Amino acid sequence: LRAAKFRVDALTADRLPPAADLGEFLSTYDTLMIGDVPAERFDGAQMEAIRKQATEQGMGLVAVGGPSSFGPGGYQNTPVEAALPVNC
Repeated sequence: LRAAKFRVDALTADRLPPAADLGEFLSTYDTLMIGDVPAERFDGAQMEAIRKQATEQGMGLVAVGGPSSFGPGGYQNTPVEAALPVNC
């Protein structure tokens, strides 16, 4: 992506702003990629902010599989799962 001149900021989940500021923070991005990150790294309000940005504000949401994502990562019945085109 960087080679194609896209801005890429790699952050760990614990470096994301708290939920109260997360929506505004995410609004500066076109896409959020969650790569093999377990659901426990986000609190419920952060997950809801991610869902809102993806489903109501048009931010792209990419979830990359692995042993800590989707079902094994604990995303069942979460706001992030609701924003994805798959069931976890």
